[in-house]
Amino acid sequence: MKDSLSKMGEQKAALIEAQNKTKEIQAEVPKAFEKSKSEYIAKIDSMNTQIQDTFQTVLNVGFRQMFFTVFIANLIGFILLLFYKERKSQEI
Repeated sequence: MKDSLSKMGEQKAALIEAQNKTKEIQAEVPKAFEKSKSEYIAKIDSMNTQIQDTFQTVLNVGFRQMFFTVFIANLIGFILLLFYKERKSQEI
């Protein structure tokens, strides 16, 4: 019985220690997130010109492709219209 009581006391002490460590970790997690957030924002700010240049390049390529697609569609439409003949209406 004494052995069981001593083991229960040891378990209780271990549980209290684990609970204290958990509380310490819970206090540190928000600080770590805030630090990571500030580092991430600083890194993005340092890459500002590269991000803007990449965005502008991709945007320009997209507009160029769209322009050529519309141009080719219009050219095909124009060529198809050249083959149409005007029907003469039959007068009665």
